[in-house]
Amino acid sequence: HKLNQKIRFSLRLQRIADNPMVELKINEGTKPAQTIKANLEGEGNDYYIDYVFKKEAEFQVTILINNKELITYLVEIEK
Repeated sequence: HKLNQKIRFSLRLQRIADNPMVELKINEGTKPAQTIKANLEGEGNDYYIDYVFKKEAEFQVTILINNKELITYLVEIEK
């Protein structure tokens, strides 16, 4: 994926609570994980989270909903 371009993480969820707490836990190599609040968009069963990476690296990105890990992606960002 390209630096400074929006990446869309897509999810298919059967049911979701009203106003869930959604976070992205982002790991870069051996550095401590950074957890940030995220906006969950969508409707029905199809949802997504958009995020822009501002640094070239390989990241492990875990989506958490209400403090529970849902899925983990491996993302490589380059110029």
